[in-house]
Amino acid sequence: MEQDHSCRFPQGHVLFQEGDAADAAYIIESGTIIISTGSGDDRQQLSELGPGEILGEMALIDAKTRTATATCASDCTLRIIHRDALVQRIEAADPIIRHLLQLTLQRYRDQIQSEPPTPYTVARGQNNKAHEALEKLNLEVDLRQALDEGQLQCVYQPIQNLARGRIAGFEALTRWQHPQLGAINPEAFINLAEETDLIVPIGLHNLRQACHDLKAFQAAVSDTELFMSINVSGRQLHHPGFSRQVLEIVQAEGIHPRQIKLEITENLVVDFERVQHWIQESKAHGFRISLDDFGTGYSGMSLLCQLDLNTLKIDKSFVQSMFDSRCEAVVLETMVHLGLGLELDIIAEGVETEAHEHRLRELGVQFGQGYLYARPLGREEILASNLL
Repeated sequence: MEQDHSCRFPQGHVLFQEGDAADAAYIIESGTIIISTGSGDDRQQLSELGPGEILGEMALIDAKTRTATATCASDCTLRIIHRDALVQRIEAADPIIRHLLQLTLQRYRDQIQSEPPTPYTVARGQNNKAHEALEKLNLEVDLRQALDEGQLQCVYQPIQNLARGRIAGFEALTRWQHPQLGAINPEAFINLAEETDLIVPIGLHNLRQACHDLKAFQAAVSDTELFMSINVSGRQLHHPGFSRQVLEIVQAEGIHPRQIKLEITENLVVDFERVQHWIQESKAHGFRISLDDFGTGYSGMSLLCQLDLNTLKIDKSFVQSMFDSRCEAVVLETMVHLGLGLELDIIAEGVETEAHEHRLRELGVQFGQGYLYARPLGREEILASNLL
């Protein structure tokens, strides 16, 4: 896939002409672009576009040739959005929405062919939703670049063995330090990645880094039983060859699959047959499977009994409210008893106080994760600390 990036273009440069095949759209970062039709004395200006606006997207959406010419009215810096990035989102949209979009574009093209185009200007800053969409598209372009340039890094939150009082493993989490915007909210860019196939290469990149760092953690304490929890998304489960790629990376890094816990969220269980097949395939390779955020999704107890799980992770909301609400406390106790009855390891998230830890230990919970033990830390921070 071609890479999205920013380029500078001099005044007078023609980005594309009427009749050209479409291979990219553009977001203007600086400068002015003139959109026009015709040539010579018949040339007619349709619009003047400035920073924050997009052009060239229509021909990408309906795979038609360009219906206008775009010329730099001044020196310009443009963010280039290549076809694959936009087409992937369109193909992932609801089929009805795609059909309506195609009809709308075709009607517009028919109209401008039968009637002389009317000059217009874009009213900037009046459409918040359009602005948000462009900001999101910009961030997606940056995320693709971040993956290529190594801006994405793993941090690790320790998971404590409550009975032994020492670290048993870690959960790998992704962080993005944007060169201009600083730290990007993980929820924002992970959700963005999950909307496209970007989550697949990002997930494999994180797995490779996490396995490499787990090897270093194990060597530091001569403990090969330290494990690493890796989050897996629904889009990754649908990606052909995903299980094989995971196995190849783990083996290449010299880690035994049993030291890797692959985490899926409860919401994924609604796609039961696919999840069940993936679990069987992964466990055949030796991986352990965790059900994350238990108690917050849509799966029923009968489905839980049918999945061959190793670990149940109880969502932090139940842990942090167990002393505030009798109802929450009863639900927490019930989930723990259920997990133990199914002979699953239990990890309680959101452990922030010694009181939390004490009550969880009383209930028989084997593992805790939360700020009581440590915030998410980088590899070097962990190796330099007394956590291991």
